[in-house]
Amino acid sequence: MKIKYLTHKKINKELWDKKISRAANTRIYAYSGLLDITSPEWNALVSENYEFIMPLTVRKKFFIPYITQPKFTQQTGIFSENEITENIVFDFINSIPEKYKFRIIHLNSQNKVSANYIFERPNHLLNLNSAYDILFKNFSYNTKRNIKKAFSRKLIFDKNISIDDAVFLKKQNNINSLTERDLMKLKKLILFTEKHFKIKIYGVKSEMQKLISVAVFSFCKNRVYLPLIASSEEGKKSFAAFLIFNDFIKDYSNKNLILDFEGSGLPGVARFFEGWGAKPESYYVLKQNNLPLLLKVLKK
Repeated sequence: MKIKYLTHKKINKELWDKKISRAANTRIYAYSGLLDITSPEWNALVSENYEFIMPLTVRKKFFIPYITQPKFTQQTGIFSENEITENIVFDFINSIPEKYKFRIIHLNSQNKVSANYIFERPNHLLNLNSAYDILFKNFSYNTKRNIKKAFSRKLIFDKNISIDDAVFLKKQNNINSLTERDLMKLKKLILFTEKHFKIKIYGVKSEMQKLISVAVFSFCKNRVYLPLIASSEEGKKSFAAFLIFNDFIKDYSNKNLILDFEGSGLPGVARFFEGWGAKPESYYVLKQNNLPLLLKVLKK
């Protein structure tokens, strides 16, 4: 297979997005407009007629170019309408230009490959194509109990939360240590998704009308993503997030949709996702550090 390396200006974005949309393993993170936000100077590897494509989310530090996975972008890797074999994955990895000596790339779940520089990470998916009562039966005992606790509070459910209010609650309860720049980028991503795809924002307010929990759901093809989840301390103590996810699952049950919780290696967060009946699915992380020794130590 002939694979070409394309710099940002040489990428045919119209053809790129058409191929991403048709790919068997489509991920919202791989559309050109979203990549332009998360990695403004991204480059690419493409086979003939863009049959197989792979974004390279490049950055530069101390004049040294490298590849790293951008924030708010869980899975990229290789995309195609056709089967992506392990040999094809290796062909693309081996086609990454040598100048990128440091590389962290989150390959998607359909890029299964085994090597000493590849690591598996968990994602969690919930198929919503069953009736709500069937989905509810698969909730854990703890999840059902917390839904009941949340209902016992005097909370107000609101499906008309603004993007600004959602991002502000995230900023006020910034457990991920996001910078102002990160938060602006997150807002841009949500605005882009609202314009080109579809979003729904579910929120819960206290009795005093104060927003205490929020989740942004982004729809793309048959997959629903979670670019933003946030709860204040009051929201956590009131189990408000359990109201949000219970209501969303009820609203979209019996639909041909997969709720992508985007996974976590943290046991507590993974338990929260699994409590809704979500099943784990692995994706693959490539880590290569071929920098000179001194730079290799600094980059660890």
